[in-house]
Amino acid sequence: MRRIDLDVGGTGLLASSVPFIGATERHQVGNLGQGVVVAILDSGVDTDHPDLADAIVHQACFGDANGSIDGVGFCPGGSDRRVGPGAAEDDAGHGTHVAGIVASNGVVSAPGVAPAASIVAIKVTNNCNFSGCFFSFGEIVAALDYIITNNATLRVRAINMSLGTSALFAGECDNAASFTMAGAAAINLLRSMGVVSFASAGNNGSGVAMTAPACLRNVVSVGATDKNDVVAAFSNSNATTDIFAPGVSIVSDSRFGGTLTASGTSMASPHAAGCAALLIDSGEALTPDAIETRLETSPVHVTDPTNGLSFPRIDCSYSALAALRGLMDRVRGLALPGNSANAYLSLLEKALSRAESGDVDLAMNQLTAFMNHVGAQAGKHVTTSEADALIVAATRIIAAMQAGYL
Repeated sequence: MRRIDLDVGGTGLLASSVPFIGATERHQVGNLGQGVVVAILDSGVDTDHPDLADAIVHQACFGDANGSIDGVGFCPGGSDRRVGPGAAEDDAGHGTHVAGIVASNGVVSAPGVAPAASIVAIKVTNNCNFSGCFFSFGEIVAALDYIITNNATLRVRAINMSLGTSALFAGECDNAASFTMAGAAAINLLRSMGVVSFASAGNNGSGVAMTAPACLRNVVSVGATDKNDVVAAFSNSNATTDIFAPGVSIVSDSRFGGTLTASGTSMASPHAAGCAALLIDSGEALTPDAIETRLETSPVHVTDPTNGLSFPRIDCSYSALAALRGLMDRVRGLALPGNSANAYLSLLEKALSRAESGDVDLAMNQLTAFMNHVGAQAGKHVTTSEADALIVAATRIIAAMQAGYL
């Protein structure tokens, strides 16, 4: 985090940054991040905030402050470990702001990038200042390990870490120190489990180095831009930085139910994590590799004047064609019997062919036929819940075609 200011109300600049990256297009067709769980490792979350209270599904804290797991720390109640309701109550404000960017439901602030996503709030920083501080990187690793151990229940698909070490690292840092090696091992295992991790690049204004965990190879590192796609002067970047996102003067949620304005790569990273939740929800990108590729192939690029390097600035715009291809991949992943799979895919292939040739009406007719077929097969070759998910996906694609989001 680079700067904060008290806010006096209004619509909030999430109302600008969310449409700026194209996420509002997805909201208009019902792609809101429903069913996707994002873990936020930060200072916690204001669990009573009207924008966030309903999104929080689990809380934990890893708050060692003296180098010894002795029951004394900065978790609520003064312990160094806590799990369950109240464990991640925010006493700094940073985590609440970050969570709002991901998943605000729009009651107080503007809607976040993925307003229907769920949040696992894990407190790993204290209230030394707005951004918070952590005593050791080992506590970040402990939080990651907690997700690994419990993810059969937590069902986390994306992690946001708007935090970083005081040390800077040039290039990938997986083997730079014992603590980065431990972090890399956890991140790599999470990625193999289907969990994509995002981290802020840091706010030192460096053109050659980033903080950890952003410097880890399998973390998607995020730098910050302003509303004019100018790289923020405070943003770190180097040749291994992955993407950029809005991070200047972002109005989002604050403690005690309000809003505030903040700038930093901390604000950029949750824009990317929220976009990942939308891509997962839509079925367009379901694996960490696919999500990262989708974000890195943005048509929008920015150049950091500190090093002359060009980077993709995330574009989360909805594409009916991409969503249709994702729906086909989802059907293939159901392991249906041959004839049944062919029946589903034949309708979708015809819809894709029509849409690619510009015949949107016939494409929508094929999608309607697909939904009718799925509905008739519910409880037979597909479960009712699988059928419902396929029908929702096809309905969104039709809505996108009607809105012109090809």
